[in-house]
Amino acid sequence: MLPKVANHLLHHTSRAVAAVHNQTGHTIRNVLQLQSSSSPSSGNLGGWNGASSSHSGWSGNGTNSGGAKNHSGSRFHSTYTGAGRAVTQAEPSSFNDSTDGYADDWEEARSPLVTHRSPRRRKSVSFGTKDRGGESLGVLKTVQSHRSRQPFSEHVVGDRLTSSLVSQRNDHAYHRPSHSTSYARYNSTAVSRATGPEYLDLSPPLSPAPSLITYHATGRHTGLPLTPPEDPLDDSASDQEAFAALKAARSSGNASSVLHEVQKLRAGGGLASASLYNAALQALADVRNPGESLQTILQTYSEMIARSILPNFRTYTILIHALTTRDHELHRAFWNSNDYMAKLPTPVELRALGSETHSSFDSAITLFQTACSIPKSKLPPQIYGNLLRSCAIHANVDAAIYVFAHLEKRSDVTPNAYHFRHLIDVYASVGDLNGAREVFAAFREACESERISWPTEDVAEEDAVPYTSLGAHAARLAVWNQMVETYIRCGQPTGAIGLLEQMLDSDAGEAFVSAGVPLPASSTFASIVVGFCRSGDVATALSWFDRLLKQDASPRHPYEATRIPTRPNQKAWTAILHTLAVEGMVEPLNRLFSHYLRVAVQDGLNVRGADRTAVLRANLRLLHSNSDLDPVVVTGLLDFVVDTVIHDDLAQMRFPSTAKDSSRTVFQDLTQSYLAHGCRERVMDIAERYVGFERSAIHDAEVCQTLDADEVLFKTKGLRNVVQALSLPFLEADMPVLTLDLALRFANLSHSVGIGPTATIAPYYLRAYSLSKSRKDSNVLTVGEWEMLVHAVIAAGALRPTSSQDTSSPRDDGSRITLESLLEDMAQSGVDVSGLAKYVRRRIVDTLLSRYDATVTEALLHPLGPPLVSLLQEILHETNSTATPSTDFASSQDIITPPPSSPTSYIHVDLYHSKFVDEYYPAHQQVSPIMAYNRFEAGMRNGVYPRPEVIARLIGALGRLGEKDKVRVLYDAAQMVLATLEHQKQRQSVGWFQVEDHMIIGLAHAGDIDGAHVHRLRIIDQGGSPSADAYGALIHLVKDTTDDTSNAMALFEESQMRGVMPNIYLYNTIISKLAKARKADHALELFQQMKSRLIWPTSVTYGAVIAACCRVGDAHSAEHLFEEMLNQRNFKPRVPPYNTMMQLYTHTKPDRDRVLHYYDALRAANVKPTAHTYKLLLDAYGCIQPVDLPAMEKVFDHLTAGSKPIVQSTHWAALINAWGCVQKDLDKALSIFNSVATHPSTRLSGAAFPDAVIFEALINVLVTLRRPDLIPLYAQRLSSYHIHMTAYIANLLIRGYASAGDIERARDVFEGLVDPPEGMAALHNHAPHDNEPRGLTHVPEGAPVYREPSTWEAMVRAELGNGNRDRAVALLERAQARKFPPAVYNRISGIMLDDSVSPWPLSDAASSPDA
Repeated sequence: MLPKVANHLLHHTSRAVAAVHNQTGHTIRNVLQLQSSSSPSSGNLGGWNGASSSHSGWSGNGTNSGGAKNHSGSRFHSTYTGAGRAVTQAEPSSFNDSTDGYADDWEEARSPLVTHRSPRRRKSVSFGTKDRGGESLGVLKTVQSHRSRQPFSEHVVGDRLTSSLVSQRNDHAYHRPSHSTSYARYNSTAVSRATGPEYLDLSPPLSPAPSLITYHATGRHTGLPLTPPEDPLDDSASDQEAFAALKAARSSGNASSVLHEVQKLRAGGGLASASLYNAALQALADVRNPGESLQTILQTYSEMIARSILPNFRTYTILIHALTTRDHELHRAFWNSNDYMAKLPTPVELRALGSETHSSFDSAITLFQTACSIPKSKLPPQIYGNLLRSCAIHANVDAAIYVFAHLEKRSDVTPNAYHFRHLIDVYASVGDLNGAREVFAAFREACESERISWPTEDVAEEDAVPYTSLGAHAARLAVWNQMVETYIRCGQPTGAIGLLEQMLDSDAGEAFVSAGVPLPASSTFASIVVGFCRSGDVATALSWFDRLLKQDASPRHPYEATRIPTRPNQKAWTAILHTLAVEGMVEPLNRLFSHYLRVAVQDGLNVRGADRTAVLRANLRLLHSNSDLDPVVVTGLLDFVVDTVIHDDLAQMRFPSTAKDSSRTVFQDLTQSYLAHGCRERVMDIAERYVGFERSAIHDAEVCQTLDADEVLFKTKGLRNVVQALSLPFLEADMPVLTLDLALRFANLSHSVGIGPTATIAPYYLRAYSLSKSRKDSNVLTVGEWEMLVHAVIAAGALRPTSSQDTSSPRDDGSRITLESLLEDMAQSGVDVSGLAKYVRRRIVDTLLSRYDATVTEALLHPLGPPLVSLLQEILHETNSTATPSTDFASSQDIITPPPSSPTSYIHVDLYHSKFVDEYYPAHQQVSPIMAYNRFEAGMRNGVYPRPEVIARLIGALGRLGEKDKVRVLYDAAQMVLATLEHQKQRQSVGWFQVEDHMIIGLAHAGDIDGAHVHRLRIIDQGGSPSADAYGALIHLVKDTTDDTSNAMALFEESQMRGVMPNIYLYNTIISKLAKARKADHALELFQQMKSRLIWPTSVTYGAVIAACCRVGDAHSAEHLFEEMLNQRNFKPRVPPYNTMMQLYTHTKPDRDRVLHYYDALRAANVKPTAHTYKLLLDAYGCIQPVDLPAMEKVFDHLTAGSKPIVQSTHWAALINAWGCVQKDLDKALSIFNSVATHPSTRLSGAAFPDAVIFEALINVLVTLRRPDLIPLYAQRLSSYHIHMTAYIANLLIRGYASAGDIERARDVFEGLVDPPEGMAALHNHAPHDNEPRGLTHVPEGAPVYREPSTWEAMVRAELGNGNRDRAVALLERAQARKFPPAVYNRISGIMLDDSVSPWPLSDAASSPDA
């Protein structure tokens, strides 16, 4: 049953609604299920408005007792009776009283309102002083009658405020200037830099402060504080320039730009003006984010004082606004981050916890005093409102009286509802109901007299939807709501009943009228709940709240009028949840929170993180303080916390569990509690969710660069420590039995944060595996899970107990599991060991070789298939110093510290850091090698390094990205790490080899072939050999020479002479080089060799040997190999083999049906065609007889269709070639060429067409059709397009001019080219391939055009065709001097044997640029 007060109040509500609805029966009484009783009249409420009306002094000229004589100009007396007096006497420092109350999240917004001045207002109709035509308001004077002290006479106030400031840690002295001269200085000049800024740097609030609405004479709304007009600047150009820069930076909203300009100002040696410093202060205030300290602002002000620059009124306005805003933020931050598990803090505790907010408040009041002393100072109304808000926060009545008194003295502004509301709150904070009632009475009389400012826009409130039309309504109702709450907080709920009755009985309409009583709103009913919560009457608050929950109407805008109660709004929910949490009333708290989640979306509520935190900690507090709870109850509460309270807000788990023990997080608390009650699987679920959440958060922050590498490293280590701390408690728990599934899940979880199976942990995994085997569980393990068991069995083997040791240890439960038995199990399970990571396979082989000879090892590995056997053979072929041992995955004690005398004693090589850096390897979707390098650098700055093999792998990875500078840094760091291994020669030697070997790989891929060979020779000089991967990289990157194949074969033969066992990469690279050189026999020989060594070819291998056969026209072998490739178990379709076969039957052995056969096979394999695929289709339709032009045009239309056409220059060239060379239609070919530049697809793709490839195709048409007369025209157009000529275009020009008999012009073209350096291939002549980026390197038009061997051939043919054999011989002599490879030279010189040679092929058959 509702308490008497609530029953009475709600009953009156039902009566009012019944009257409005003509007794329709749909009354609040029925809705709230209350018993009907006679409605008490307002006269029976105990004189709730008491003396307020008789003592308001609203129209009187006299003063109350002690008023005028003690404080002229203010209607407050300095002493008062009641609760407030007790507080004042208890806290003699008038500006340091603490607040009692909850965060502003429970209140309506405290933003100042926009002034709307009544047209009937006259200057004489204002507050307070006798110079206003004898009229005065009695708000302060009436309350003043209760007081006897006089703390705010001008000199006393100044002394007390100064004393107060000196007692604070801020040490800021705000000095009142002398205005006898405009250049007068302050008495003191500095702010202590040692102590001033630091005390302001508290934790930022968890939610932003509400936006501020300011006053303007026009009634317009702005989010910025109202300040006086900007000061006039000095005429100096430097001031004007600095001011413009500050204004631009402020307008951009970029804090870094503003800070840069302010630093420039502070660093300048000249005499700056106050106006310039004001601009700097305002800019800093504008770009400061909520929650940030005022350090920079106060430092800038200190600099201003130190430079003897006199602050002015605008300076004080900016500072007061910043300080009061910061004060409000700190107040909110304190309550939002409060534990909620203990009672509200005492004033002493609050002072200790919120020293900054007191300092901000004291400083603001002192500045206010100083500003008030400036003649004709006119503070904006918002400043008064902000100061009164801070007075309420600090429960400081004296300061509030002083602020309001100054406001009353002014004739140019009128107090607004914002001021009254906070003044009422000030008295409520000290329990002075009489003072609050006097202020409220004055507010009502001001409304009646229309001597109050009203907003034209809505009061801002968190989570509220703005309603512009409710601005004035909301402002007035906020004051009434505050008074309702104040009555209840001060122990007089009957007064609240009286106010609510008046509001329910109000006849107010939709149109706003200043006088009268407003209708209640959802915020009014919420204020009642808040009032009971803050007064400690939780039972009544809960009863009210439960009744409101049963209402049908959803909560509206907080200030939208309604006589019918709605369901609780955000303010009421926040109040009740946090109050129940504070009181430890967990049962109703959990019930209401579950309901809160259900109705949040429907009722437009925001379930905040602070709400979840309050409920979470209340439940944990219950569990901690009641050890005798039934286990079922405990697990139920834990499940509720995890599934309902935390749910997806996993960030809650990282916070401290309780304020008393900040070392334990919520995650640790929950997991320990679950384990204590045997819920191991539940712990696993929570751990996987939480660790996954944290890893994602760290990674996202790393990618977005919101955390630097050092912070990422710190957070990653912290997460690793969390998992490590959970390991033994999770694995050692006896009940229930640790299943293999849970063991492997935990192993994978540990691995995800860089923790491998250690000698301590591994036996638990093996124990679970052994138990699963004995039970014959049907577990199908993944490759990754087998890998984890391999690591575990190797790690546990290091500390396997002997027969004489105690066998009761958990380790012995898995002692039957050995590496040998595990390998047998893997073979019986049909595990494909090729899927194991390479380093895992290597570790298996190395471990077996450490126990057995090669014969036994091979016998053990044979059942698992060729991959491990071939790896064994590879290891056996390695020389003594080149063997690469496996990473010791298990050792957690891997900190290597050299002897104290070593110069590298500060270097620590850490296993976990190694795993953290190595996370990108072998392939990680989220961690890149660049991120790994950043992690490496962060560790290096702290003297922590990864293992040598990790540095080596990173060198190779960054080399592939072309990061040569980073490669050098890593190499230097590796030398320091290797130096720490001076007393571990074997590890040092192996580490040195790995680093040098990966330098070969990295530098080769980075294009530094010479540097790569330096490291190759270093290894050879030490008696070792580079690895197969290193030789593969050198061979793969052998290019830009005139004889790539010879150099590649020399490297391969060197590797074989040195006993290097080729791997798949080395075979693929050398076979590809042989294929390009048309050495099919040698390529096929190596192909058969690798298969005999049980190295299974990949799709890349097959693509290379198929290409070799196709280049020599061996279609039969190519088709056989293609079919063999398709039948391989490891076959992964790739586009090159399909393109190669299509090209074979397009250009070498024209057969359109076979071309389309392989194209269809490509599509059936779900392989995406490339640009070259489509080029081959165009040639197949356009060049192979019978020509199918419609089909060719259809393919071309596909390439040019859509908003993102994929057409490339090779496609245009194929089209021109088909119409010109094949169809002999010059006009059509020219038409196509001329349309390229303006074609829609060209505009959409943004390509720079036509390019060299398209020009080459057209010139080829002109030569083929023997139209040399047109060649000069298009050669000139080539130049006009600023296109760099290629050697292949030059070849065609030579051929064309020679065919027309113009041999001199052909010679000019040839001699206009240059030779590349001896032994190097010509540059800039080839279009990029399908897998190469286009357009990244622009070749300037004037760059040299290098001759190709085909250019020499074309010129020799030209001379012979024109009967100039002697000149041809001379060209051959020049070519021979170039030292071309024999095969190249023989091809050129072979032309001399053909007496019928002509400068062009005898056949005019169709040709293709790719033929």
